[in-house]
Amino acid sequence: MAHRQPADALEALDRWARSFTANSIAPTVRRQPPQPRSLIKLPHDSLNELTLEKFSALLGTRFRVHWAAASAIELELAEVTPGPGGGCAGAVVGGARQESFSLIFSGPPAPLLPQQIYRFEHALVAALDLFFVPIAREAQAIKYQAVLNRLAESG
Repeated sequence: MAHRQPADALEALDRWARSFTANSIAPTVRRQPPQPRSLIKLPHDSLNELTLEKFSALLGTRFRVHWAAASAIELELAEVTPGPGGGCAGAVVGGARQESFSLIFSGPPAPLLPQQIYRFEHALVAALDLFFVPIAREAQAIKYQAVLNRLAESG
């Protein structure tokens, strides 16, 4: 049995990503980015503090995403979309409600980053690791999606 080379796998992923069109992605509401106010730097271990509201405040800003040993790419946060029930009205689990939302990032047409966990950096928040997947290829950009599900304190 022949083993596939990594380049073959990347080409297959690239063909898969190119198969998407704008119509094949579920429609979302595109929001205008709010004007940044006094955003607070979050502690390094505060992924749980990154809510739909806080990511919405970062809409239109750029994140530095690390891939490969010494490479990084900048992606723009293009969309923040609430999950089912508006993102915050999810089920109560163990006294906490579930919040879900998705983040759509837009990046350059190359390189195509395969789905996996990447280190994200932003000037206004601490570095965080997010799992994301390529979801669409456009003429001048590749779109990526990260879906976040978190337990939020009931209040």
